[in-house]
Amino acid sequence: MKTMEKVTEEKNKMGLKQLVLALMVVSLFIPMVQKQFRLVNEKPLKGFFDIAAFPEFTLQSWNAGAYQPQMEKAINENAGFHDWLVKLQCQINYSIFNISKFQTVIVGKDGYLYDKAYIDGYTGKDFIGKERIALQVEKAEVVARELKKKNITLLFALAPGKASYFPEHIPDALKQQQPAADSTNYQCYARLLQLSELNYIDLRSYFTSQKSKSKYPVYSQTGVHWGQYACFVAIDTIAKRLEELNHTRLNKPSINSIELRDTLIRTDNDEGDLMNVFSELPHYKMGYLTYRYHRDTNQTKPNLLAISDSYFSNMVATGCIDSLFANWSYWNYNKGVSSDKTDKTFSFKKEIEKRNAILIMATDASLAAFPFGFIDEAYEQYAPHDSKYVKLKQKEFRILITETIRTIPKNKEWENQMIKNAEQKGISPLDEFIGAAVWCYNERERLIKEKIAN
Repeated sequence: MKTMEKVTEEKNKMGLKQLVLALMVVSLFIPMVQKQFRLVNEKPLKGFFDIAAFPEFTLQSWNAGAYQPQMEKAINENAGFHDWLVKLQCQINYSIFNISKFQTVIVGKDGYLYDKAYIDGYTGKDFIGKERIALQVEKAEVVARELKKKNITLLFALAPGKASYFPEHIPDALKQQQPAADSTNYQCYARLLQLSELNYIDLRSYFTSQKSKSKYPVYSQTGVHWGQYACFVAIDTIAKRLEELNHTRLNKPSINSIELRDTLIRTDNDEGDLMNVFSELPHYKMGYLTYRYHRDTNQTKPNLLAISDSYFSNMVATGCIDSLFANWSYWNYNKGVSSDKTDKTFSFKKEIEKRNAILIMATDASLAAFPFGFIDEAYEQYAPHDSKYVKLKQKEFRILITETIRTIPKNKEWENQMIKNAEQKGISPLDEFIGAAVWCYNERERLIKEKIAN
């Protein structure tokens, strides 16, 4: 017979099993209850996320096998506590493995965060080649000469990048030795701009040379955009260069005070936000400025067009751009918009010729796309269509066709489709590659002409 102790022990074990089973069953319903009633206020994930919508059921999508994975994705992403569970995974990845859940965010040494594009720009992984950069500089010289006739100053600026400013904190797995000469977009642009007749400022070189002397941080540990202090220095440098080029005095602001704060604002924690972890990431204090604005009627306030990546938006946020320029427009990555509040019809030529100065700026991460198509468009608009124009267009055709043909094999899906098309047409794959490259070139030319048509 079982003793009283054994009976009690078995009951306790059974009770424990039932409790565990009950907790497991209840846990299955917790996300559903949270989704329906929102009993707990969840903080949303930071960054850019497209939550999957529930798909519409059709027999066609069901039979094709498309409905099921779409529904599964929608259920997972819309479940209660989804964001909290994602943050839990992010925290585990960071705290245990020192990595980010998101491939574009790189966790470097000593808690420094990077965007992978900046590391690729610094190491030359995104290098577009000397010929293509030289072509852009050659076209830019023509554009600058023609704009100068209209009293418009064209100024290029090479902004710093976090990877080139802090190469010592890049993870060893992604770091290589000092890039060889002319093996990165920055190296080629810096050298060719220096040899050209173009007006330019190498802000990357300046900030790097002042790194050991700077009283205030240029970058935060957890952000990839330059901080307020660096923005002010860049704005002041650009303003002084425009004064020198145009023989005028601008209404330049000055620093009233600089306060070192522990609480990071705006983009000083942009990569930290993308980490989506519970704990506060380590960071040092950043300098935040107040300014003195000088009102002098004898000073000039020109009209500026800025064509840049997101680095210019940080300059705008300081308020100094409004002080310096009477009117200004910012074409983010050359996405042109009308500056006329009464007429929203975009006119490329009209927008250009109302300016006194045009600034084209990029950081390391964006130099592969620099100058964002603007020089190609301005060249078609303003370059004299003479024998030099024809010769340069022929060179451009050769460079871009060759580049596209070399790019096709890097995209296996595209390459396989081209090979299949060649078999159907009874031609060689190379002929099909050339045909595709010519089509891409013609489409590019069509879009350029379409933009400058008005």
